[in-house]
Amino acid sequence: MKKNLQSLLSLLQQQYKLYNDLYYVLDEEYEHLSNSDTDAIRKVVDTKYKFIDKIDELEFKRVKLCEEIAKELNLNEEARLSVIAQYTDEDTAKTLLTWKGTFEALLTNIKEKNDINNMMASAALESVESTIDAMKDALQTTDVYQNKGSKKSGDQVEHLLSKKV
Repeated sequence: MKKNLQSLLSLLQQQYKLYNDLYYVLDEEYEHLSNSDTDAIRKVVDTKYKFIDKIDELEFKRVKLCEEIAKELNLNEEARLSVIAQYTDEDTAKTLLTWKGTFEALLTNIKEKNDINNMMASAALESVESTIDAMKDALQTTDVYQNKGSKKSGDQVEHLLSKKV
């Protein structure tokens, strides 16, 4: 069990680094969203998904390690850090509970930052959609009338910035 606990602690350190790096990638995403830099946004989103893939991989390993430790301890409960901590020595328990608190705080911050970025991206998308709709409306053909209300033959496309605007 000692070996699995050491592996778990090492894995938690790796996960923390990835989550922390992801947090800073979300900062970068926010900056690019604020500047409407689409090329940079695309790159940072790719980077974000690479981090998420790595995090998922480590999370799978963490769950598996916790299950092995729980099995070694003959636990019937869910193999969570707080549960495992109850069955370890005082120093290891303190370390596991500290990691648990650290991850809870960091994941809360990541979620908040990601929610803000999602709201900004949604607002930008709505803005683009309304601009496209306005451009489509401006480019619609309209009838042109001559003197005394007679209609000129053929349609005329309005200019994007017509006198109506």
